[in-house]
Amino acid sequence: MLFKIDGSSTVKATQAIVFSFLTNPRSIGECFPDIQSLEVLDAETFKAKVKTGISYIKGAFDFKFNFIEKQAPIKATLKGHGTGRGSAIDLITKMELKEIEGGDTTVNWAAEARISGTLVAVGSRIVETAAGKLITLLFINVRNQLER
Repeated sequence: MLFKIDGSSTVKATQAIVFSFLTNPRSIGECFPDIQSLEVLDAETFKAKVKTGISYIKGAFDFKFNFIEKQAPIKATLKGHGTGRGSAIDLITKMELKEIEGGDTTVNWAAEARISGTLVAVGSRIVETAAGKLITLLFINVRNQLER
């Protein structure tokens, strides 16, 4: 099953600060909703165990993420692969940053996910809705951290 989700968020911080935060494995990793553990492997790569609960499939997924593109302070692409509960998720999230009037930054993001295994049995509408909520929460958490 393949689906795409996109959105945007405005952050009260400069483009350089937002880019630095989004491309720091520890910073972005700690913003994942329901994160259980985080291991930073290097400046580009991190592992995360994330608790999930979609319909009757509940448990944790083990992800490995790496930045496959960084063009400071304009855009970055984060690629992830996760497994758990008899399923696999491949995710690519593209983030484009634009500084706007007043020194704030708009982050436009687009995520593409390919899901296989038992999660497919849940149905695309339920999975897409749940994934959309998780990605939206991630960017809300990013905004909250940067605006503290």
